[in-house]
Amino acid sequence: MCFGFIVVALLPLALFGYLSLQQSEDALRSETLDRMSRLADKKALQIKTYLAERVQDAQLLARGRLVEEAMPELSRIYARYRADSAEYRRAAKPFEKNFAAYIGNGQDTLFYDVFLITPQGEIIFTHKHEPDFTTNLIDGPYRDSQLANVFRKSRTTLGSNISDFEYYAPSSAPAAFVSARLSVRSVAGSCCLPA
Repeated sequence: MCFGFIVVALLPLALFGYLSLQQSEDALRSETLDRMSRLADKKALQIKTYLAERVQDAQLLARGRLVEEAMPELSRIYARYRADSAEYRRAAKPFEKNFAAYIGNGQDTLFYDVFLITPQGEIIFTHKHEPDFTTNLIDGPYRDSQLANVFRKSRTTLGSNISDFEYYAPSSAPAAFVSARLSVRSVAGSCCLPA
């Protein structure tokens, strides 16, 4: 009888402990999910802000004097001599030094690379000279890349565009691309974001 009394007395206590534990676990789970949601929102805003800044940087670069001088000069030399000529290297040298200001190896670089692309899709300049240099984004080996996609968007729109983030074979790394149209009459330019 004493044993039955103990069991009857402990049963509500055990039930109360179980329900209290369940309620605490639910509250902790809810609080953790709320914190994770707020953190995800904050990170999404940071990414959105970062990408907006890179789009603005690409627009400034595309409208700047450096690109205004480089594009016609390099287009003319590239069409006449191609990129492996001494004439092209001589013409590109001052622009490479100037574009280097936008590219670096550290964490606070604006871009990984800078591309100048003709309206016909020819990549006539890249600072890094990776395998995509001198290829055509319309019918060349990288026509299905995100760089080609963002270039095609730039050809049809007046604004800047940003690509999806995916592996880019010439750089052997994941990348996203920002494109900015250089002028309404002629060219599109794209800048590669750091991976």
